[in-house]
Amino acid sequence: MTVDVRLGRGLRAHVDAPEYVCVSGTSAREAVDALLDTHPQLTAFVLDDARRLRPHVNLFINDELVADRTELSDPVAEGDRLHILPAVSGGASVGGEIWLLVGTKKGLIVGCSDFRRMDWQWQPLAFPGWNVDYAVFDEYSGRAWAAVSHMQWGPRLYWSNDGGLSWSETCTPSFDDGERTLESIWAISGSPDGALYAGVMPAAVFVSCDAGDSWSELRTLSGDPTSETWMPGAAGLMFHHISVDPTDPRRIVVGGSATGLYVSEDGGETWAARNAGVRAEHMALLPDGSEPTAGHCVHSMFAHPLQRGRIWQQNHFGQYRSDDDGRSWIDVGEELPGEFGFASAIEPRDPDTAWFVPLDFDQSRMPRGGALTVYRTRDAGDSWDALRSGLPQHDFHQTVYRQALGVDGLDPLGLYLGTSGGELYASSDAGDSWRQIRGHLAAITSVRAWSVAR
Repeated sequence: MTVDVRLGRGLRAHVDAPEYVCVSGTSAREAVDALLDTHPQLTAFVLDDARRLRPHVNLFINDELVADRTELSDPVAEGDRLHILPAVSGGASVGGEIWLLVGTKKGLIVGCSDFRRMDWQWQPLAFPGWNVDYAVFDEYSGRAWAAVSHMQWGPRLYWSNDGGLSWSETCTPSFDDGERTLESIWAISGSPDGALYAGVMPAAVFVSCDAGDSWSELRTLSGDPTSETWMPGAAGLMFHHISVDPTDPRRIVVGGSATGLYVSEDGGETWAARNAGVRAEHMALLPDGSEPTAGHCVHSMFAHPLQRGRIWQQNHFGQYRSDDDGRSWIDVGEELPGEFGFASAIEPRDPDTAWFVPLDFDQSRMPRGGALTVYRTRDAGDSWDALRSGLPQHDFHQTVYRQALGVDGLDPLGLYLGTSGGELYASSDAGDSWRQIRGHLAAITSVRAWSVAR
């Protein structure tokens, strides 16, 4: 049988191939194998070592998700069309449901819509009265995670197997040196090898190999010699962003305030500070006149899942892009109205597309001129589009926190932006236009989305 395999835009960035590739086969397995025989560069992005679909990849036959993800035994017929799509948080491009986890300083709300993203249904507030520092869906385990904290009862960690409709408490990471006490959890990230990572305050990263039932501190990071230069910012000292390479789980990129950015190539056994070229005006030069290698104030950071080496960063002192895993950084924010800001996001299918929400400066932490604006680049930071349609453009005196800009992985991409005033805005056209979908919430601390095909 002859079938067409459609490659998502992100996959085409790695091969010289058209959008549709004609292959032969009578099953999804035969069609995929035929594709990878002619384009072997795609193998690591599509299949794991056991030649099963990677968790971050969706495969459709026409508009139906394959039923057998292990053997790929689903039959194909003459003229069928296969679609291979890298998925962020379970993202897909056909009919299904989109879910939102919206963390606030007074609890968590879960929203659901179909892929038109017009009408939303909302669950009752979960964790009322608790600060939700971060909530996210892990596509590798299928679990949602919520990191919450309370000024009286401290931090807690919860998981959900039903998309956030019900929650179960699990083990919370803790320090065992008697000197440090966990204050909050700022990031949770799964890994294709089943590991789970948590970035916490005070600055450390923990790993769990049993789905969160127990945790171990990565002391190789906490005890790195450069940690002597770490210093707490206004929000404290923490690691708040973690990116695990979906094709190589031993490659981990972490960023924090004010720790700087670190990369491990061996699963956390060793770390390298990668901050050369990033301004650090809050730090003094070393006695020999050189710039410090760590202690930089990362505000948000994403390593691109498809282009190894591409990292985007919103720093206290500007917006940056790296093409070599942070060994060097390029200032891409010269055209933006402010170097300060917290929130950023990336297009999971296109390494050259990213979004930032600049703020005026660190004392007021509001959009310049009271106009809430999201900026998008589609050429790796060479130029920027100001996206304002549907966003408040007068007397907006709120801020957008570092985790409060999320994407849904659909095509066209959906973006979701929460404000410190409890307003939630959504865009279903990659930021060209926005509309408010919730209001009257407590300050929104995090917004993360995932989609489920049906």
